[in-house]
Amino acid sequence: MEELVSKSGKRIILRVPSNDDVELLYGYGKEIEKEDTFILLNPDEPLTMKDEKTYVKTLSKDILEKKKVAYLALDGEKMIGSCEVKRLLKRQGHVGVLGITILKEYRGDGIGKKLLLFVIEKARKNLGVSQIILNCFANNTVACGLYESVGFREYGLHPKAILYKGQLIDEKMFVKEL
Repeated sequence: MEELVSKSGKRIILRVPSNDDVELLYGYGKEIEKEDTFILLNPDEPLTMKDEKTYVKTLSKDILEKKKVAYLALDGEKMIGSCEVKRLLKRQGHVGVLGITILKEYRGDGIGKKLLLFVIEKARKNLGVSQIILNCFANNTVACGLYESVGFREYGLHPKAILYKGQLIDEKMFVKEL
């Protein structure tokens, strides 16, 4: 377990998820899904408990086999964010794919940035990756700015890659060399 302090002084616990976290992760996923913001989860294709159980089982296995690092962010007992890096395979084994989410009410308090940097360092050390990639909705200017502020650079654009609220949105691709 690790701790970070937000800009407003909140003490946030970071810890690796376990098989016992299915309910916690499912509840968090449903909250993120309801927000219907710049993530691929959406209310039109609801997350199921079966999906979550499969995810947690695979997640635990991947962490054990050093294919992935993952951390939950908690404010007390409440899950408020998550971040993970999954290492690619074979000739791309030096590359990690990053994903991060933070509940809306906790955004803008520096938690996402600190969580992002923490997990990137864990991925470098534990997975041996030397490059991190991620994709982001092109119209999510706050997230794009965050990624650029920690050293990611845009390397591509996938036009009309995401159907979001009835509109086709471009997707930006970012890379960070470690």
